[in-house]
Amino acid sequence: MARISVVVNGRSYAVTCDDGKEEHVLQLAAEIDRRVGQLVAGIGQVGQERLLLLASLLLADELRDKPRQRPDAVADDPTFAAEDVIGEELRTLARRIETVAQRLQPPPPDRSGASLRMIRYPAYP
Repeated sequence: MARISVVVNGRSYAVTCDDGKEEHVLQLAAEIDRRVGQLVAGIGQVGQERLLLLASLLLADELRDKPRQRPDAVADDPTFAAEDVIGEELRTLARRIETVAQRLQPPPPDRSGASLRMIRYPAYP
């Protein structure tokens, strides 16, 4: 396994990939970086996790629409089969990013009205 560093939105990530796939993974990361850059230009810096999630969702949406756009004559083309595999991998990645983003969100405040407070009573002589 090869270990490489990819940069998305100015942040470096160490990733592993199969030997010989380094350039391919770098190209994929460059595409993700481009998509995140478009999001930043449109909505600003809203947090790395959220930007990665949104970019993943946009890519997954585009890939999901691909089968509907391609004619039946090319449906068995190996290129499209590879895109289907990549699309499934991106959907899996999007779910994983969403899970991580949810874990990073602070828990909602307790709105039940019940709270624990330390009550200090004055000392009596």
